[in-house]
Amino acid sequence: MEVRYDVYLEDENENENEDDFDAPRKRLELIFSHITEEEKEILEKYDFKYEYTKDNKIKLKEENAIYYTVEIDEEDKGIYLKKTKIYYNYFKYDFCSKESEDTRNLVISKEGVRVEIIFDKKWR
Repeated sequence: MEVRYDVYLEDENENENEDDFDAPRKRLELIFSHITEEEKEILEKYDFKYEYTKDNKIKLKEENAIYYTVEIDEEDKGIYLKKTKIYYNYFKYDFCSKESEDTRNLVISKEGVRVEIIFDKKWR
């Protein structure tokens, strides 16, 4: 799986207003060589948008993530929803975001790369 992403870096001198919705956001783009029908159903159920590229790969763009991690896991477990240690640690240490019944954690383990995307389904 090919992963492209931008990391949001806070500039402590730029703007101290936490409610600045014009601040740059994180961008995550994943390119799979294949996904199964069940994986497509999960993406569609939670309104993740994807498209097919010219070389028959599937591109998923996620711009509404609250938080995400990217790591090498050397596995191919698929796409599924699971609240992992990363999910719980995020809400434990981030005092701005709160876990609710609408927060979800999408785990994507494809082609040796693992990505976890924390999102809030009411924002979709």
